[in-house]
Amino acid sequence: MAVLTPEQVYSRALNRMGYTWELDEKQKADVEAAIEEAEALLRDRAGSPELDLTGPEYIGLLINCAWYIVNKRRAEFEEDYRAEIVNLRLVEGFGCGKEESTV
Repeated sequence: MAVLTPEQVYSRALNRMGYTWELDEKQKADVEAAIEEAEALLRDRAGSPELDLTGPEYIGLLINCAWYIVNKRRAEFEEDYRAEIVNLRLVEGFGCGKEESTV
């Protein structure tokens, strides 16, 4: 699976959130803001401000985080996904488990 476009991320977020109807402008803005907030939160927790979360490794975590944020359950996300967040930090912030670059 390749890196997703912003439109694909948005579509996946809508699917995860159970929206099956056309959203009004406020709902669209809420979902887009939740995705942005989720990206910022996960990049912060990873210790990697430029981390691309739209690839196969992290897209599920990003979409789930956005779902929690839309539902005003951000603190619960951090509790429910503590292990995944710690792993994200270890891999992206500290390089644990990453293959070394030969460049």
